[in-house]
Amino acid sequence: MLLVGAALVPGGGPQIMVTALYLSGAAPLSAQLADTIASDGDALLPAIAVAAKADLVACLCSAVPALIGGYGGYAAVEAGRRGHAGSPPTPSAGGTPIR
Repeated sequence: MLLVGAALVPGGGPQIMVTALYLSGAAPLSAQLADTIASDGDALLPAIAVAAKADLVACLCSAVPALIGGYGGYAAVEAGRRGHAGSPPTPSAGGTPIR
C-alpha cells in the first residue's frame, strides 16, 4: 500500500501516476481504490499554508480509511482472482463442479 502515500501529496499529479500504473498492470485495483479514498486533490493546499499541523492530521484521517479500504479490496478482489477462499468452484475435467 505504498501508493497510498502518493495520495497524501496535494494536487492531482500523483493520482494520474497511480492510475497509469493501474492501467499498465503494474498496480492492482486495490491500490487504485486506496489512492482514490486517500486523495484530497487540491483541497489541502490552503491548509498547508494556514495550518500545517491540521493538514497533517487531515492526511492521517484520510490515510487510515484508505488503508482499510485498500486491504479490504485486495482481500475481496485480488485474493479471489488467485483462487483463495471465497472464489467459486472450478469445474473438473468431467464438466461437473468440484464439491
